[in-house]
Amino acid sequence: MEPTYQLAGITIAVSKMEAMVAFYHSVFQIEFSSLAAYGDTLYRGIWEGRSLLFCPASIAKNTALQNRQQFEFLVKDLDQMLLLCEQNGGTPMGAIQIGENEKSVGVKDPDGNSMVFKQILNEIIE
Repeated sequence: MEPTYQLAGITIAVSKMEAMVAFYHSVFQIEFSSLAAYGDTLYRGIWEGRSLLFCPASIAKNTALQNRQQFEFLVKDLDQMLLLCEQNGGTPMGAIQIGENEKSVGVKDPDGNSMVFKQILNEIIE
């Protein structure tokens, strides 16, 4: 059955706005524009063809200390991606794990949201 919906966008409640904008811009090449709303500044960009909105956690009244969702990304070069994340305020969640068909590593962004980067071994990702 074909889905009758389409994911239009993602809003992330953010505590460390400058660090988060810099991290996502550098790691994912997202161009952000600022938006004045609710007496504060929000940031909007396009991520993988979807709207991405960074909203100050204080506006969202979000008191979560950790994300409740996790994104997984396929990358061409895991070592290069990990280095890029670290250079831009990301923190590895442990050592790179190597399996039979892939290697992966968890990373936390500057706000502490976790994500996983995976590289399929012996396969080129375009």
